[in-house]
Amino acid sequence: MTVRVESELPIAHERVLMRPLTGSDSAAYRRLRQHVLDIGEGKFYSTSYTVEQQLTSEQQWREWLTETPVRCTIGSFMEGDLIGIIGVACYGDPRHRIVEFNASWIPPKYRRSGLARLARDRARRWSLEHGYRYGVVDIRVDNTRMQELRRNEGAVYLYTRRNVTWADGSTADTNVFMEDLTAGAESPRSLEQAIAFAEAVLALLKHDHYSDTQSKRAPAATTPF
Repeated sequence: MTVRVESELPIAHERVLMRPLTGSDSAAYRRLRQHVLDIGEGKFYSTSYTVEQQLTSEQQWREWLTETPVRCTIGSFMEGDLIGIIGVACYGDPRHRIVEFNASWIPPKYRRSGLARLARDRARRWSLEHGYRYGVVDIRVDNTRMQELRRNEGAVYLYTRRNVTWADGSTADTNVFMEDLTAGAESPRSLEQAIAFAEAVLALLKHDHYSDTQSKRAPAATTPF
């Protein structure tokens, strides 16, 4: 999930180090995730927090944060401190080469500074380097600023998920977007690219329909974050 953009602060981008997190970043990551809840922005997060609620040991957290070919959390560091994150994970059948961008957050004071755009670009680059072609992201319906940004970067609205439960306990709809990571936002697609994109969309919809059916049968997670 991705949060609302509200304020701005000029920032020298060369001061920021972006890299995949490792198991040794576990404590810093958890502090940051808890901070998101503490300042009232948990309403912008759903599935990533739900998964993390299942992690009950330090070893599980370290494994969760260790980069693999199918999952990575990219951290933004300033003067050694973790200040922002964006998650990337294989979505559905790996043959369809789709990743989901999730767990994206930067501090309010750095929004509109260009830092979030750099993080999204870094996540796209990681995805392409690992053989993925499409990216999917779901954004809470009232987060209109992020939806606008994603559209400007080439993402296409697909559909709306209803009554999603968010990390702060609230319920709201979320819009699902998808983008072709190999194409520029202003570049017209070739027929071959358009067909491949349509096939990826169909695969995504099939996967989401199956996931929704299964989730209705599974008990809800209750372990505290």
